[in-house]
Amino acid sequence: MSAEMFRILGFPAGDVPPTTAEAGEVFTAAGPENWPRIMELFEAACREKIADGEFPAVLPGGSRRMIRIVAHGVPDAAGDIV
Repeated sequence: MSAEMFRILGFPAGDVPPTTAEAGEVFTAAGPENWPRIMELFEAACREKIADGEFPAVLPGGSRRMIRIVAHGVPDAAGDIV
C-alpha cells in the first residue's frame, strides 16, 4: 500500500499494511451499492488490462472520500492476466 493510499484511507503512514479488521472497515465504507461498480472495474482490468473509475466512501471516522481506482492488469508471458 502506498503512502498516498494510507493518507486517503485515514491510516497512519508506514510500512505495515492495515490489519484485516481495518481493511474490512474500508471495504464497508464503500457501501454495498458501490460493489457492483467496483467489481465491474476489476473485471474490466482483467478483460481489457486497464480500468478507471470512481466511487464514494464514508470512512469509519465519518469523513467522506471519492475513491478513484486505476487498475492495470499484470500479464504473464502468454498475455493472460495473473
